[in-house]
Amino acid sequence: MTRTKTVLAIAALVIAVLWLGDDAATQTTVCGSPCCLLSQSDVVIDDSDKTFTVPSQRRWEIFLTRAVLITTATVGNRQLSITIGDGTEVFYAVDVGAVIPENNGGVRHIGAGSATDINIEKLMLQPAWEFRLFDSSAIDPTADDLTVAFIYEECVDTR
Repeated sequence: MTRTKTVLAIAALVIAVLWLGDDAATQTTVCGSPCCLLSQSDVVIDDSDKTFTVPSQRRWEIFLTRAVLITTATVGNRQLSITIGDGTEVFYAVDVGAVIPENNGGVRHIGAGSATDINIEKLMLQPAWEFRLFDSSAIDPTADDLTVAFIYEECVDTR
């Protein structure tokens, strides 16, 4: 894939991720051997805990994530957090931005660059690892609405 086509593909994916429709799960693909540039989302409501698992024999490098948390009237400050692990052990954990109070909403952009709420560069996830975004305060986990979209490169793991 030429540099111009790659830049255009990334721009198209950014637009797709940032302006998702109402589909419960959306995925967009732009491939160049042996890696593909992908976007993925989970916009199912009444859930403030989202986990994405890297498929076997694949690696993910996450570039940009957009998380939107809309809270209920249940009193309490929500803290959006990210963990990366293998299902039993957490390798990386970070809180994302300021707390979000009840009856409110918060948008968080996670990735490389100064325009993000938290700067995370080169998140390289191995096969079967989990990328989890969630309200670590768990104030109203089955009623608060967390929607997540992210852009990542998926490569075949030849090791």
